[in-house]
Amino acid sequence: MRKNRQREMDLNAVGPFLTSLPEEMQRELRLKLAESTFIQAQAAPVPADKSTITMLAADPEFKKTILEIAKSVLVDRLQAK
Repeated sequence: MRKNRQREMDLNAVGPFLTSLPEEMQRELRLKLAESTFIQAQAAPVPADKSTITMLAADPEFKKTILEIAKSVLVDRLQAK
């Protein structure tokens, strides 16, 4: 039950972060999050000490995507000034 609560809190925390990103990036991140949350959960049990956010942070592809998004947002904001 605690694992489910942690997952719920992680998923709720992602929403505000995503709203500051372009829609296409939001969709991409939501897809990755859904895959890591639901597809991997069915394939293998998630260790009790691993939250969804912790597992995503350990994924090199997810890190790369987040870095690309952050750079894109920063460039867009700098160009808008």
